[in-house]
Amino acid sequence: MRATEHVETEYLALPAPRPFPLAALPGVVAACLLERRLRALLDPLLLAALAALLLLGFLGAHWLLLALPAAVIGARLWRELRWLAGRLRDELALLRYGLLVPAHILKHRPYRDAMGEIDGVMLYCEILVAPRRTYFGSVWLSDAGEALKLVKSGRAEVLCLPHAPGTWRIAEPLHSRMRYDIKEPAPELPREP
Repeated sequence: MRATEHVETEYLALPAPRPFPLAALPGVVAACLLERRLRALLDPLLLAALAALLLLGFLGAHWLLLALPAAVIGARLWRELRWLAGRLRDELALLRYGLLVPAHILKHRPYRDAMGEIDGVMLYCEILVAPRRTYFGSVWLSDAGEALKLVKSGRAEVLCLPHAPGTWRIAEPLHSRMRYDIKEPAPELPREP
């Protein structure tokens, strides 16, 4: 999900802090809800607890027995709601307080499918936020054509929070699907002589 898809480019040109983007709120909430995979919401423990709750309820079990699977369901749903609230907080803070800065593309790694065709590209970016503050981040782009255009240009405009290194989004008008939260080791950077 990109928070920049839900606002106009004129909004991002305003100096931070920008006014609260009420018009973008439904789109950001929907994108956060759809971003979470169905597998994360319907994990085996949640399904087992739901089945146990229904079975115990059908059998007329004591309320203390019903409380255990209900507590498991409540804990799983609470975890998902906390994730959603944190993601919404980050995306809305990015829209209100984010800075538009250039990012340098340091390295790219194409992913190939079984036929050998490029099926996505991982870009490693260096984001210069302040004179002595640099962030490194990676983003996976599903469209190899758009990714290779960014690689050829060597830079991309990004929206980032100056005090939260993990919160940044590409502000370029791209159409490919992106993932920012990929857990990978940082790329090896060339050493200075």
